[in-house]
Amino acid sequence: FAHELADRVEWFADAQFSRREYEIDIGPANSGAGGFVVPASNPFSPCAAGKPTDNAQGIACPPNGNLNVQYSFIHDLGPRHRTGNSQMWSIRSGIEVDFGDWTTSFAASYSRNRELVRWPNVHSTAAAAAIAGQASFIYEGAPAVLVRPAGMPPLNVFCGGMACNDPATLAFILSRTDQTADFEYTNVTINGDGSLFDLPGGVVRLAIGAEYRYDKLDNSNGTTVFADARLSTLNLTGANRDVLAGYGELYVPLVGAANSVTGVQRLELSLAARYEDYSDFGTTTNPKVGVTWAPIDALRVSATYGRSFRAPTLSDIDPASTGVRRAVALTPAQAAAAGLPALPNLSALLTQGGTEGIQPERAKTWSFGIDFTPIPELALSASYYRIEYDGRIDSPALNAGVPTALAQRDLYAPRLVLNPSYYASSTVSQAEFDAQALAIINSTRPAFSGVPPALSDIVAIVKGNR
Repeated sequence: FAHELADRVEWFADAQFSRREYEIDIGPANSGAGGFVVPASNPFSPCAAGKPTDNAQGIACPPNGNLNVQYSFIHDLGPRHRTGNSQMWSIRSGIEVDFGDWTTSFAASYSRNRELVRWPNVHSTAAAAAIAGQASFIYEGAPAVLVRPAGMPPLNVFCGGMACNDPATLAFILSRTDQTADFEYTNVTINGDGSLFDLPGGVVRLAIGAEYRYDKLDNSNGTTVFADARLSTLNLTGANRDVLAGYGELYVPLVGAANSVTGVQRLELSLAARYEDYSDFGTTTNPKVGVTWAPIDALRVSATYGRSFRAPTLSDIDPASTGVRRAVALTPAQAAAAGLPALPNLSALLTQGGTEGIQPERAKTWSFGIDFTPIPELALSASYYRIEYDGRIDSPALNAGVPTALAQRDLYAPRLVLNPSYYASSTVSQAEFDAQALAIINSTRPAFSGVPPALSDIVAIVKGNR
């Protein structure tokens, strides 16, 4: 929308709305790398009282009768789907005034982006109660017990390739995870640009402006457990930021057509700077200098130098935003490739998402370019640039996967915490490793996904955070 309020005065506005819904296939629910503990009291166990010791599964029953079983619910619950939606709307409006040599504008904008991700899972405590009859947990700091309802068949994790569990039992063990993010952005700017005075080489021009920005991010991470509301969790996190900024750029044509000399047909200088005041990261001033030189009309050489500053986004500093805490099971072959015993129950903990306390990113940038037009029909150009980052904010390249990271430990060393029980080269003690692993398993920002493995089966922590 644009409307001319008066001569050289224009009011403009624009708005945008979008909504996206999606569904992603994910792996079936399972017991996790640690498996389920099935006591002899479970009537489906090969080690249940009254069953022959030479059971058909070929299992040697331990003295206490407890079996550790890894189980997939693909035949009971089918494939899982992660569903979600993202809805965004924004509006921007302002006034532009043309004074002839100068143009000024004032604009304000507001936008909001809401996202929801949801997926089903099997809750470990509910599954334990369905298997054993009851399971203990902590509720509001005190011990509590979840009991399988009377008349409900126990959970059978010895089904093999067929669905043989009662629908009521399956409904009892289910849970649902919901993650939401609500981001608001407010921005107000005022700027102007125009000519200052004439030089022999041309007109000196200036662009200046000021800006105010407010960012706000609210996250929620909740798990709904259908068996008992006491097991449900909801974690709310959020952050906000104010930014004040001022900026300017000066263009100075030192040599132009009117005062050119041999070897200098054009010589232009640009000077720019941006000042920012962050409510959470303090102030920063970053300059940029550029020079353009044309020794002849057909050849132009340019060079720039500048500094830049990028504060981490609110999601960069919030572990709960797009965060993941989960176990990655290793096959015996993957374990052997990672220098581990070829055992079936080993796993690594993977963390992804934001990092609390992350610092701003800074950089220095150089560029150099040549443009050559020997004839009107042919234009040649070459450019070189160099960027030196300090404290770069990025997610590590773990697309190769956790097993590969463990197999190539020298390459991924800064992102690995090795369990000294499995790796003599570990730089942490056993107590330090166990403490870090437990902190991930007990995390609420975000909550651990799936059933955590036994502490003794965790071989490493792989840090995929920003």
